[in-house]
Amino acid sequence: MKNYILGLLILISVNGTAQKINFGVKAGLNMSMLTGSKDLIMSSNNGFFAGTLLEFKLLGKIAIQPELLFSAQGAKFESKDLTYATTTKMNYLILPVMVKYYPVAGLFVEAGPQVGFLISSRQDIDNRITNVSTSENIKEVTKDFDMSINAGVGYDILDKVVAQVRYCIGLTNTSTLENTDVKNGVFQLSVGYKF
Repeated sequence: MKNYILGLLILISVNGTAQKINFGVKAGLNMSMLTGSKDLIMSSNNGFFAGTLLEFKLLGKIAIQPELLFSAQGAKFESKDLTYATTTKMNYLILPVMVKYYPVAGLFVEAGPQVGFLISSRQDIDNRITNVSTSENIKEVTKDFDMSINAGVGYDILDKVVAQVRYCIGLTNTSTLENTDVKNGVFQLSVGYKF
């Protein structure tokens, strides 16, 4: 993690060579899943994300964009016998650093790493046999740190409003339980504004 923060500081120091720096805000919809649960029927859980960005336009058609976002993620599960349903809700503070390429004016493709720091983790369980619903804190069995790789595409409207689609592929196991390998997968739709 120290290397990631050091890299981010070096990136910010690049602003001396940047042709243009934009500060912005963005928000959008998360459609998230947790991969690796073979014994359950899984569906996506809808959440939101919001935060700030800095865009450093470098030489030609390249830009680098670090972001600081709050992200509500998780997934919905059903047992194969349909006796219970579970909703897992995980809130993260995420820091993506995206490299953007503009093949034509306005249109960009992007890719880059992301680190996430877990803020909270809860599980809501609906027992369909007893009709009893419970909610429990599962932060103690959820890892505090998450690493992802992101890729996306977007469009700058009049160089100010940004419409964007991004997919985040989790690289680290989010569970501390033995013999469990669960990773985040998040599809994001967002709108942003650059000042």
